[in-house]
Amino acid sequence: AVRVLGQAYQADPNHIELAYAYARALLETAQYAGALAPLQMIVNSAPTDPEPYVDLGQVLLAVGSPGSSTRAVAVLQRAIQIKPGHPRALGFLAEALFTEGQYESAQSTYRAALDSPLVRQPSWLSRLSFGLGQTALALGDFQTAIVALEEAAAVQDPQAIVQPIAIRRTLSQAYQAAGLRSAALNAARSTLELGAEDADLVSWFASQMLALFAGQPARSTSPGRITSSPADSEAALAFEDAVRAIQHVIQLEPARTDLLLQLAKILLRTNQTSQAVETLHQLARSSRATQTQLQEAAALLKWLGDHKSALNCLERACKPIPGQDETLLANILADLADAYQVNGNSNAALRAVEQAIAHQPKNARLYHLQARLLIDARRPIKDILPGLEKGISTSAVSTDHTLSTSDQLIRLLIFAAQ
Repeated sequence: AVRVLGQAYQADPNHIELAYAYARALLETAQYAGALAPLQMIVNSAPTDPEPYVDLGQVLLAVGSPGSSTRAVAVLQRAIQIKPGHPRALGFLAEALFTEGQYESAQSTYRAALDSPLVRQPSWLSRLSFGLGQTALALGDFQTAIVALEEAAAVQDPQAIVQPIAIRRTLSQAYQAAGLRSAALNAARSTLELGAEDADLVSWFASQMLALFAGQPARSTSPGRITSSPADSEAALAFEDAVRAIQHVIQLEPARTDLLLQLAKILLRTNQTSQAVETLHQLARSSRATQTQLQEAAALLKWLGDHKSALNCLERACKPIPGQDETLLANILADLADAYQVNGNSNAALRAVEQAIAHQPKNARLYHLQARLLIDARRPIKDILPGLEKGISTSAVSTDHTLSTSDQLIRLLIFAAQ
């Protein structure tokens, strides 16, 4: 039917009834991009029927191109003007408002949609409850978020638009935001059970464990070891779950070097230092490791006192890549300079910081680093002054006061002159 209607539509693209029949056929088969042009043509004709507006709003949200949610808000509001309280228009409008970051309007619209006949359909009930939960979470209304997300999670519908994994992930985050750590942990575990071989889900689970137990001692639960509190044991068990999940999925997807980095962090949190170092070395050897991963691995290795391995990571990370972020490369080169200095190669350190400045000449922090390296190398004041002066002038107009200020550079200038 879609093919036949498509041929007819191509032959007469301005025929309203034919165009709508074709668009509806495409919608029923989830071919949203193809439905966009005929629906837009129909809406441009200013029909008095709200359905084409609602359908176009649905398509715009599904396509998700830049500016589509803004357009969706307009056409869905027009549908509601034509027919106040239109259930589907309310549902899609709530989603569009949330996408636009208009959370208060989205929340009131979600509530209106949940008061409509849409909730008789399980797929819409879970979708709207999930949306209300997301919106309430964004607004910091954790109680409303938890109630709505629990309702969404309770809906049993194999045809649901919002998948259970997304609902349970968000529910775990809502419990966490409300300070309900045990509930957040249980929700995260139930989420992992739904996709233990999904690398992205395992990555989220590991991040969630690190977030839930940030600063919490993770003591062994092995026989013969004393734990200081039940919370310590809870943390240890949570991290053990994360380690097992990561190790399993890495065997299935060895290219996921991000999981190696997470594994190292968890091993460090559980005082398994030698295993963490070995994991970081494995990451450093991988040809698939990204610049950011190598930089982060280097920071961990430096913290562990393995300065040579940290240097090796940074040397690999600073290799040029077409189209790369200049700020990222400058930061890596700055870290590389510091690593060279720690490893006793001051000349290489100075070359690295010069390269960093070439990539980001308005970064006052880099001039601060350069001056410090020159002072440490006992260079004459005439070699130090130009960079300090440039750094001070740059810092004066910089909005980044956390890295390097003119006051810090002036102190270095005074010190260098002594």
